[in-house]
Amino acid sequence: MLRTLRDEHPKPIAPRRLGAVGRELPKLNGMAYSKAEGTFTTRSARGSLPAEIPFVAEAWAEDSDGTSTIVVNVNGTPITADVWITLMQDPACLGLCGCNLSSELDNTAVPIKVGRHRHFFFVVNITSPCIPITTDGKAPDLRPIQPVLVETMEKAARRVKRNNVGTGTMVFQKRVILKSLPNAIVQVSGDGKHRYSLRQLFYAVRPVLKDAFGGKFEPRYGTFTKVVADYEAERGYDLPGIYRDDRGVLYHPHLREQIPLGTRSVEQYARPEWMFNKVLYCEKEGFFPTLIDACWAERHDCALLTSKGYATRAVSDLLDHLGQSDEDLTVFCLHDADGPGTMIYHCLREATRAGSERSIHVINLGLDPEEALGMGLPEESVTKKDGKAVPVADYLDDDWRDWLQTHRVELNAMSTPKFLAWLDGKMEDYSGKVIPPDDVLHAHLEQTVRATARQWLVERAVRDARVDEETDAIVARLRPRLDMMDGELVGEVAAALAAAPGNRWTTPIECIAGEVCADFMGE
Repeated sequence: MLRTLRDEHPKPIAPRRLGAVGRELPKLNGMAYSKAEGTFTTRSARGSLPAEIPFVAEAWAEDSDGTSTIVVNVNGTPITADVWITLMQDPACLGLCGCNLSSELDNTAVPIKVGRHRHFFFVVNITSPCIPITTDGKAPDLRPIQPVLVETMEKAARRVKRNNVGTGTMVFQKRVILKSLPNAIVQVSGDGKHRYSLRQLFYAVRPVLKDAFGGKFEPRYGTFTKVVADYEAERGYDLPGIYRDDRGVLYHPHLREQIPLGTRSVEQYARPEWMFNKVLYCEKEGFFPTLIDACWAERHDCALLTSKGYATRAVSDLLDHLGQSDEDLTVFCLHDADGPGTMIYHCLREATRAGSERSIHVINLGLDPEEALGMGLPEESVTKKDGKAVPVADYLDDDWRDWLQTHRVELNAMSTPKFLAWLDGKMEDYSGKVIPPDDVLHAHLEQTVRATARQWLVERAVRDARVDEETDAIVARLRPRLDMMDGELVGEVAAALAAAPGNRWTTPIECIAGEVCADFMGE
């Protein structure tokens, strides 16, 4: 019967009739795209006539940093089996493995010609009415479509190079993260009823990211925070309701108080008037006790500021607050003579440029390598991670940028006396105590005179009225009533706290005291 039907209808179904996902899939928009069609022949489970199966192979590709990865879908659904990409001896090829894919010559990885660029992120989709499975009954057998699949991936890779699109898996992750943020915020905030942390938001987005990569990808918190930070910077404000943990400290001179830098503390921060006109940003909080003990901040009318790593969002927001004042402010940056140290200055400078209304100047105090070596400080060797280049800010010339790839010098190489003398020398060109204008000085003088006179009058009135003696007399007259309450207070306090559990035990005691005094005064 099947043979008769084929003889009567000899034209097979064309692969193009299967349709395709297409280039403009939202999650993959912007990636290089390639499509190919084909058929393969497979043995029938019953009878002797083979089946000719049409299929459409689609591939999306973009640049990737460090590694090559692939996500494979069949009819739009991620497969459960592993398909991976490996490096090959030929620098112009990558190797494709898994799901019965192997070289026709030596049963090794299938070579994919991609040119000298070695790392890509691929997404592949196979559309077909029937895909064979391997003997374990779980994984698809991609061997029959191997030639067309390889051709499609190679074309996509060539188009990546030609179009220069994307930055690898980071681009794909960014799309998924940004698309999932609204729903994730509703989830972690209880539909806007509560505040939430950045890490809570990450765990709400994490399952979506894993699903987008077919379950074969472990999202990284660092990547997520960078995407969110960039998104907030583009918008000019934080995600609604989010808060961040304390990531640094601000020290106020003269007030001698330390303020932790987190989302909530920065939101509530108000710059004290005419207290400081400088801020020293240092990447190492360990120098703070030295500077505070030496009264360095007070001598220079300079606040001390630090954060973990590069200038964080909390630091940027704090500078926004400081820049809204009419008072001038100069920010000084102190860092190690290494690549990351130069980038701290670079990031701080860019952060202050982000607000067009800021009247803030950023000055690099160093330590930079030429000065460090001139001071005879000991240099250290740099160990590179994964063979990547050390990031170096662009304000250094090429020779020093090259030197920082293999060397560094730490601020800690200086003794405390040498460090303080060096820092004081740096500040000589920027000396100047805070001196407000005459109207502010005059107003403060009058305010201080008024406060001094009032304090004197209060002390005299208390002394003349014999307030302490009168107070003792009133308590003595109330003593019998207070004694009668022995044994009753625990029950009264417990009842009051049951009615208002948000209170501390002192609140009902204060209420009882007020009633006792009111009764006495009314007698």
